[in-house]
Amino acid sequence: GLGLATVRTIVEAHGGGIRVKSKVDEGTTFLIFLPESKLPVTAATEGPSVPEQAAAAGDVLVVDNDEPILKTSSILLKALKMTPHVARDRREALAVVRRHATQLRAIILDAHLGGIDTVRLLGAFRIGAPNVPVIVSSGSSREEIAKMFKAHPYDAFLAKPYTLQELRRVISGRRNVA
Repeated sequence: GLGLATVRTIVEAHGGGIRVKSKVDEGTTFLIFLPESKLPVTAATEGPSVPEQAAAAGDVLVVDNDEPILKTSSILLKALKMTPHVARDRREALAVVRRHATQLRAIILDAHLGGIDTVRLLGAFRIGAPNVPVIVSSGSSREEIAKMFKAHPYDAFLAKPYTLQELRRVISGRRNVA
């Protein structure tokens, strides 16, 4: 399903590749190849540093139907000292907006939710939480997403996969994240 497509996008974004081996009655093996990191081992294992002043408290709604993305986004938001709320569909997203509109610092909306008109959903967010920035996230190009959301402009674009630093930058208002 969508999980393999997400893995492929992430692996390719990092300059890697995937090889599939499949045999009847034996199963399928996915081999993931990633380039070697050029960072020193100590820097790569310490993890990204997040200065306290770079992250301000607040609630963020993440709307995505991909469970690994919801989990990863929640972890990143917690690292930024924010409170994540997750929604897998329109109903859940609108319920969070109704309950937490005054606490929301941002909404991160996946541009491609299966079977959901995300453009209309963004319009509903504008009614329910008119002052909350909406960040559209996608593995598609910025240009494709701009065309898709022409009727309901969003506040920022966040390309998938995104890093902690990119998420921090876009939520803090420096919106030029590619």
